[in-house]
Amino acid sequence: MDIIKTLSISILLLVLAFSFQVSADENVSVTDTELQENLSGDQDPAMDNPTETGDYSEQDVSENNTSEPVPPDPVEASTSPPQENLTEEISESENKTTSEGNQTGPSAADIQKAFTGWYDKAENASAAGNNKAAADAYAAALRLDKVSEKALAGYGAALSKLGRDSEALEVYTRLLNLSPNNTTILIPLGREQNAVGNHEEALTILLNATKAYPDDTEGWNQLAAAYAGLSQYEEALTIVRKSLQISTDQAGGWGQLGTILSEQGRFYEAVAAFEKSLTLNPDNGRTWADLGSTWTSLGRYRDAALAYEAATESRPSDTDLWLKLAAVYEKEHMTKEAAQAYQKGGVISSSDEIDQSQEQNKTVTMQETEITNTTEESAADSPAQNETSQTQE
Repeated sequence: MDIIKTLSISILLLVLAFSFQVSADENVSVTDTELQENLSGDQDPAMDNPTETGDYSEQDVSENNTSEPVPPDPVEASTSPPQENLTEEISESENKTTSEGNQTGPSAADIQKAFTGWYDKAENASAAGNNKAAADAYAAALRLDKVSEKALAGYGAALSKLGRDSEALEVYTRLLNLSPNNTTILIPLGREQNAVGNHEEALTILLNATKAYPDDTEGWNQLAAAYAGLSQYEEALTIVRKSLQISTDQAGGWGQLGTILSEQGRFYEAVAAFEKSLTLNPDNGRTWADLGSTWTSLGRYRDAALAYEAATESRPSDTDLWLKLAAVYEKEHMTKEAAQAYQKGGVISSSDEIDQSQEQNKTVTMQETEITNTTEESAADSPAQNETSQTQE
């Protein structure tokens, strides 16, 4: 019995000793692991919360972040730009990228260079007498610089030479608004007022123009035109003769004299004045048009057609000239030429409408004849059908 009791105690002591040994080994293992992690600087984020295991994620931090925020990494903080300068640096970077990629609008220097290029093209075209190209180039220049006085002046002159008087008047009016003290605008502005029939406005403008420029014959010529437009022919003749006293070698004065004489019914005297003017300036479309009108009044339609043809060459945009040319073509029984001129004037001539109507009637008649012939042939080939038709009748 004592032996059994002794054995039981011995076994119990052995079990207890073994348990103590296992516990001591586990404590040493944990301590060694912690020591290694501290030495290497690597720490498992999950160890901050001993109750959690598994992968570390940003969502875990946001859900369980009840402690104070962790300060930024010193290395990161030293390499990142300060927040207050960040927007400025981004803006500079965008501007640099945009500049390199040519995404921004052209610079002021680029715009000025392009404007100068178009303006020079316009001046060269104007000097060469190519008024259409000059007008287009001036318009392009003005899209780049809308307030350029020299471009506006050139554009107005080109439009005037093309017979686009209402547009020229708008340009000169705009120019005067930009520079109300610029007296050089007065004469061309008065000329365009005359051209559109505003003779009273032209008279007021040109009286001031002749005071500012008493030696400029164009001002006196246009003043005479304003008086003539108001049917004040004696004043008009006095003014135009004064212009010719300043210079007899000027196309404008002779042309204006011809216009006044023509309006007074002195047609042959007017023709002589117009021809003198055209000898000095053969490219003046207005004078050719006035000569055409005078020849028409004299019943010289062939001569009128030649004058209007020359006028349309200088003023191809003037639809009124094309219509006058078409009318004299019709007088000369030049039907085809008349139709073409009417078309350029924006209308269909009466003779052209008659020709079209006759052609349509001719076509309809031919179609009706063909149908009749076909029906008769079919009836002749079908006796039974003829009998049926007779029965029905």
